[in-house]
Amino acid sequence: MSYRTLLRDVRSTPCPQAATPRYLGVDDWAIRKGRRYGTILVDLESHRPVDLLPDRTAESLAAWLIDHPGVEVISRDRAGVYAEGARIGAPMALQVADRWHLARNLGDALERLLNRHRSALQEALDSVIASRTETENENAGSAVPFPSSVISLPPPSAAVKLKRLEEEKQLHRAWRYGRYEQVKNYHRAGMSIVQIADTMHLNRQTISKFVKADAFPERKQRVLRGSILNAFRLEIEKRWENGCHNAVVILQDLRANGYTGGYTMLKDYLHTFRAMGPAAPENGVPADGEGEPDRCSPRRVAAIALRKPDDRRVWERTILEEVEQRCEPFRVFRALADRFLGLMRAPKDKESAPGFSAWIEDAAHCCVAEVRRFAKGLEHDRTAVEAAMALPWSNGPVEGSVQRLKTIKRQMY
Repeated sequence: MSYRTLLRDVRSTPCPQAATPRYLGVDDWAIRKGRRYGTILVDLESHRPVDLLPDRTAESLAAWLIDHPGVEVISRDRAGVYAEGARIGAPMALQVADRWHLARNLGDALERLLNRHRSALQEALDSVIASRTETENENAGSAVPFPSSVISLPPPSAAVKLKRLEEEKQLHRAWRYGRYEQVKNYHRAGMSIVQIADTMHLNRQTISKFVKADAFPERKQRVLRGSILNAFRLEIEKRWENGCHNAVVILQDLRANGYTGGYTMLKDYLHTFRAMGPAAPENGVPADGEGEPDRCSPRRVAAIALRKPDDRRVWERTILEEVEQRCEPFRVFRALADRFLGLMRAPKDKESAPGFSAWIEDAAHCCVAEVRRFAKGLEHDRTAVEAAMALPWSNGPVEGSVQRLKTIKRQMY
């Protein structure tokens, strides 16, 4: 038998019909990242994919579950679409929220809190670096006199109710303004640009720009340049409305009318006409360095706070202690976060729910707004969250199948 005959026989063999799994994992996957997504269904017992759906809507998942009765447990992320689809298609099935996504939501809330208290975070880092510098100087038998760090924040703006993103933007500007004032104070005290750069762990060009500036240099707004395609916009819109969405065909028509640009410019221009899907979520936080950091972002400190205590290095424990001393909301949040993570990491049994009930009661009456907001989100999905703490099922096997699917796609490219 030749290899061609063997391949023909394999291809003509119908795919075996997988039995309906009792424990089902659901997640989305990118058919075309940022534009089109599908849904992957995985048997959590065998870790084998069961089916692929062409989109990630509640209707598609509900229709599949109705056609495949017998699913008892559905593990999913925190997206409301899959929760609704599972509720409609398999009302008797128990939904389980994925523990990784719960921890991610907790980290995002902690990061927002630290963004509101960047000055306390910077003071804690300065204290750690100063302690390290003093130790190094004592070991070297010399000391370098530096003036104390003075951060002057600008006066608060008018009391208006900002949206969350705008509020974070204002907080970040206040942090940059404080850094600018600190550079000015060092320079008035007689320090050179090199000394300031070594003390604050900033680029010398940044220090030089701050020193030479007469006022705080605001960030420039991005200015969008005009495109030569603007002159052909009416023609493009007309062809688009008539159903022609092929960039190559549109390019040929435009060149006949005097367009001198290239294909890539037109393809990018057509992105504004396409229905853009939701952006893909970020996969975690940047990799942590091995040595002590010269700076710590709110995201990095949040990631450190969510680690197991035994996995933290000495300087990481020191950073957390310094931030707690300077920021009372962070201390309260971290205490509740440790309790919540302890419930998720505990052995899976049916006794997790009472502990969670006490936790969510304390969180709902907490003085920190980020904790209350996080607890409110859990309350809306309470049954699935309690199941995550009591059952061993998670979306880990589903994520593995998504990665395998990505590999297959890239091999085809």
